[in-house]
Amino acid sequence: MALTHQTGFPNWRNDGAKKPLAFIADPGSGFTYSGEGYEHLRRFIAKKTGQPFETLADALVFKPSGMNSTTYSERPWMTGRIAVPMDRDGAHKSPDLASTGNPNAADNLFVTVADYAVFMISAVNNERLPADIARERQRIQVHMPAADACKVPATDGCPTSTDFNLGWTVYQFGETRILSNSGMDWGEFALVYIDPVTRNGMLLFTNGGNGVRVAMDALAIFDFDSPVAAYGRAQMRK
Repeated sequence: MALTHQTGFPNWRNDGAKKPLAFIADPGSGFTYSGEGYEHLRRFIAKKTGQPFETLADALVFKPSGMNSTTYSERPWMTGRIAVPMDRDGAHKSPDLASTGNPNAADNLFVTVADYAVFMISAVNNERLPADIARERQRIQVHMPAADACKVPATDGCPTSTDFNLGWTVYQFGETRILSNSGMDWGEFALVYIDPVTRNGMLLFTNGGNGVRVAMDALAIFDFDSPVAAYGRAQMRK
């Protein structure tokens, strides 16, 4: 339920206020996006296994995949390699980098484009997963609420359905299925997507608060005819 945002938690407890975590929906009753849910899962995994979350991530995902420049918290090899984030007004500021050994599973994975491309390919190939887990990751787990642009009457370019599986948004554009993920903060925006059938995909990482528009400009050049680009244009029109 945590991986599919069905814990019933808010995104973050009172948006950072120092108050107890409280449910906003019944667990399993539907999609409620929650970074807090991912953090809840991270702490559970560490307690259950007796190993730090990052140790497990390195051993089970990053190192076997050849992802040698990926981390959730500060490492010595990162020095001089971080793209400095820029806010919407054009001011560069220090990145939100967690101290060593204090990761946040839902916020700020530091990764290179090459490493994340390796991860996407590995995910599409279902590498290093038992068959039952691979099937579970591909299965639609929960329906996501439509974006404003795609509520009735829907704008041209919207997907016919928007769902979520284990960690990926699943867009259905007619017969075409797209696996996607995105994230944004005050100084960065990232969008990744891949068609598991044709195996065509794109990674767009920006280090600016206006990254959505930069990503759309890039899509107009490199993948204008993709359904993802059309969906992006629909949301921009809205």
